[in-house]
Amino acid sequence: MGFKSFKGNSLFSTLAIAALLSANATAHAAPKTPAKTATLHWHVNVGGNFATGPITSYLRSGWSAGGGFTWQPRSERWFAVRTDFAYDHFDISNALVAATKGGNFGPDTGSGGLTEANVDAEFKVPFGKSATGYLLAGVGVAHLSISLVQPGGIQTYKCTQSPFGVCSSTTPAAPLLIGSSSTTAFSWNVGAGVDFRIDGGAVMFIEARYVRFNAFVPVSVIPVQIGLRF
Repeated sequence: MGFKSFKGNSLFSTLAIAALLSANATAHAAPKTPAKTATLHWHVNVGGNFATGPITSYLRSGWSAGGGFTWQPRSERWFAVRTDFAYDHFDISNALVAATKGGNFGPDTGSGGLTEANVDAEFKVPFGKSATGYLLAGVGVAHLSISLVQPGGIQTYKCTQSPFGVCSSTTPAAPLLIGSSSTTAFSWNVGAGVDFRIDGGAVMFIEARYVRFNAFVPVSVIPVQIGLRF
């Protein structure tokens, strides 16, 4: 009985050592999967903007352009941090022209400009292999400026030296700035969009945002953008 017990224990020990050696060899032979690192993507975008609320008494909808970058902690995670810089251009409203026009020298036109810098949290929602939806929410700084302009300046008269004394009116080519105003304030925004993967690793996106801040009146703007992400 003692000899058989010793023989069984030896066989068990041999098998155990062989299993450990095999597992160790397999672990060293198997290639290690590299850890996924954070990624940084750049983007550019253009589109239109739509003024809403009280600001429509002063500005009309116009165009928008911008760019920025997105930092993603992991290449396939659902969360990212996005930074945007944008410029929105507006024409002043007819109501503002009428309200500020006095006599013959009031403004005939003008423009507004909104410069923004935003930092947003981006939450991704997969739609399939080639499309991904996302939601945006964040804060930023907005600078709004409005200028009132008389395009033709002041009308003058020029008379020719002739027996008939013919006179003609002339208008300086340079526009005349009647007045301007600007303000800077903290802003917040929310938005949504869709990414579409295209050839070469680039991504096309379409998105819309709601931007809100307080100037001399509450300002609400909805930029609608189309862009490329690299």
